[in-house]
Amino acid sequence: MEKRCYKESVFVPRIEKALNVKMKNFTCHVVDQGGMTKVMKKSGWSKNETQGVVGFHVNKNIYVLNSAPWTTLHELIHQAGINADRINRFLAEGLTEVLAAELKQGKDEHKATYPQERTWVKETLLPKLNMSAIELGRFICKSPEPHRDLAELFIEKG
Repeated sequence: MEKRCYKESVFVPRIEKALNVKMKNFTCHVVDQGGMTKVMKKSGWSKNETQGVVGFHVNKNIYVLNSAPWTTLHELIHQAGINADRINRFLAEGLTEVLAAELKQGKDEHKATYPQERTWVKETLLPKLNMSAIELGRFICKSPEPHRDLAELFIEKG
């Protein structure tokens, strides 16, 4: 039997409540570096690009490196609907990072990554939109076309 991802059963309800979503039909896999490389190469990444990656999200599958359980919360937030399949990668990573920092309840639950993206979301985007990370996260998760709806929101907020 495959091991569940770190605190998955704790994180999912926490994310669902915060973002007002239902997370279903996905699987979180714990993999070693060889497994991460294999799965990323199947998605078109080169072997070099897979080095240093601690979490990967593709379709209904999340892959967490066995040596980095702290990335589980980040990857689950992507699965909830804040990911580069739906919005710009820079925004997806930055907002996911801000949300993970807000939703973590212990030091072992998240380590900050994507510093530029996180800073831009926190210091530029959220104040400009006059929204909290949770509000923006809910907006994106609920939108059937987040690219379009975000563009309209940007125009509306000037």
